[in-house]
Amino acid sequence: MKKKHIAVVAAAIGVGVGLVVWHAWWTDYGAAIRPPSAATDVPATRVALRQSEAQTVALRSGTTFEVPAGAFVDPASGEVPEEVTFVVREFSSAMDLLRAGIPMQMEPGGAAHLESAGMLEVRAEAADGAALALQEGAAIRVALASDNPGGAAYRLWALDDDDGTWSDAGDVVTMGNARRDSLLARADSLLALEGPAMSAEELLPEQWIFELDGGDGAPYLAPYKNVQWEWIPAEAGQTPPLLSLRPHWTEVSVARLSGRRKGLHEITFTCENVTTRGEIVRHETTILAKMLDSRQRQRQLEEAYAVAKADWDDAMAQVREERLFAAQQGGVLHAFQLTGLGYINVDKLESAEDWLLVSLDFDFADKLRFLDKSQIQLILHSSQSILSFQAADWDAVRIPATGDVSLFAMTDDGRVAVLPAPAFDEQVRGRARPRPFVASVFVRTEAMTLDEALARLEERGSEG
Repeated sequence: MKKKHIAVVAAAIGVGVGLVVWHAWWTDYGAAIRPPSAATDVPATRVALRQSEAQTVALRSGTTFEVPAGAFVDPASGEVPEEVTFVVREFSSAMDLLRAGIPMQMEPGGAAHLESAGMLEVRAEAADGAALALQEGAAIRVALASDNPGGAAYRLWALDDDDGTWSDAGDVVTMGNARRDSLLARADSLLALEGPAMSAEELLPEQWIFELDGGDGAPYLAPYKNVQWEWIPAEAGQTPPLLSLRPHWTEVSVARLSGRRKGLHEITFTCENVTTRGEIVRHETTILAKMLDSRQRQRQLEEAYAVAKADWDDAMAQVREERLFAAQQGGVLHAFQLTGLGYINVDKLESAEDWLLVSLDFDFADKLRFLDKSQIQLILHSSQSILSFQAADWDAVRIPATGDVSLFAMTDDGRVAVLPAPAFDEQVRGRARPRPFVASVFVRTEAMTLDEALARLEERGSEG
């Protein structure tokens, strides 16, 4: 009897230990920083520095680093090498965070999470590739460019590389990006955004006589000053395109036609604007027109225009490049001092406790839930955050009631499935119910390669 009891107790202990081991395995999120693939990870910018003098490193985004002399040291020997490599990765969108596998929850599957206004990974390497540390007492002054204006709730947070936990790292001061604004103002002025104007002499349903007046904003149109043009409709009953009726454009191009349209010209009107996201939006429209002048004089005017336009395009090429460079920068700068190397983030701490709750089952889950190690991630494009959930958490997934959200799934056998934002709204958010209810939802995803999934979600994120 005693042997029987001992066997039963041993079996119970074995089952208990097994359950504990299984539960630890099932709820373990693995490495703190886990990119879906090394090939699709966010690349680094590498800059060679000499430590004998202070230097400034500027990224294309507008982010800058003021690095003091002798900032980096070999942590083992205490040596301060003269030549070092400054290594920076910048994460400016939720898709960057997904590609890099950076956790944004304060604990896996938890309600408290960070919403980013810009994140950096800053490292330094010796000539042989060995990792360096920041000298004790040294600080790097950082101005992180961002389109998120931040606010009182935003602070600096540092990530522990080993366990993936975030800790408060101090205050952030936010200011306008004066250098960007100055570059854009200068470029827009030179590119004559209020430049070439057209004066209409007569506008009737069947006839439109006009002149092109470049003025100071478009000197390449000077050869056509006081020259009259007649608009030629492409078809009966057509009216001039609205864009061509604007009083000002960014650029006007004139080209003589040949063949059946010999004797006519194409006049292309271009309008450019810089959006608040730093993108340059370009609109064009082209009309047919006839120059009301002698053929000999037309040739002379065309030759003079061609020379003037070529000179103008050459002169403006560098200005356009400067404007594109400035337009891609963030509109504000979050300034702080970096006193340690690693991941640093300008964030606000948010809670998902009051969000909608859903219980999710997926079409890619082809095994029992308690044996599944697949992970889903909600990509919060609008608030720039990532929420991760193992299969153990799928019965209580928190989702925001608003904002652009996509779903990315990496199964435990390496497959990839996605649910773009429109489908997420329809399948998940559209079936959710206010608390305390938990809606059960079966989710049909799209299976594809990792590269295809990231490209698909990246495209959606750029629209959000």
